[in-house]
Amino acid sequence: MITTSVRYAAMLVNEANKRELFKLKDFCEKQKISLHYMEQMGRKLVSADILGSKRGPGGGYYVKKDRVSVYDVIACISDAKKHESESALGRAVSKALDTIVIVKKTNAQNEQNQ
Repeated sequence: MITTSVRYAAMLVNEANKRELFKLKDFCEKQKISLHYMEQMGRKLVSADILGSKRGPGGGYYVKKDRVSVYDVIACISDAKKHESESALGRAVSKALDTIVIVKKTNAQNEQNQ
């Protein structure tokens, strides 16, 4: 299910993908979303190795994976296990959501980030 938390987390991943380091405070002010709430999303995404974080004055979030799907974000935020639905419909939906990609880095982008 696409909850508000999942939608905000997907927005965070998308924004982090647009720049080298993404500052959450600026995003929250612009979107009028609680910084504390988004920090919780950020911690979950970092724990799932979807995002990385750098602390300090020049810090922020960055995308850690080469490919991030909508299902990766849903599984992370809702604590679901990937493709572990009991119904055939649930498995089909999980597989379909896994094909919708938020982030897909090219080889050139990967080389640039190293």
